[in-house]
Amino acid sequence: MSLLIDMAESGLMPDRLIRLGIRQLDRKRLQEENHGQNMQQRSALDDFISEMNQSPIAIKTHKANEQHYYERFQHRSAI
Repeated sequence: MSLLIDMAESGLMPDRLIRLGIRQLDRKRLQEENHGQNMQQRSALDDFISEMNQSPIAIKTHKANEQHYYERFQHRSAI
């Protein structure tokens, strides 16, 4: 999966293929989150909300910073 992400981020993969992959990942996530009956679904949602309330707002901020500064550097070097 990492290779595919690298290809997409470097522009080597067509947007149409990227969108197809995103749709597949979305379907997979929806299936994982579908807990069937209303009470089970509500319980799972309550658990998720509780977990989110106790987790930090941002996770892996160093990764975002790396990407941000890398993109900025790449842009300036092209000018």
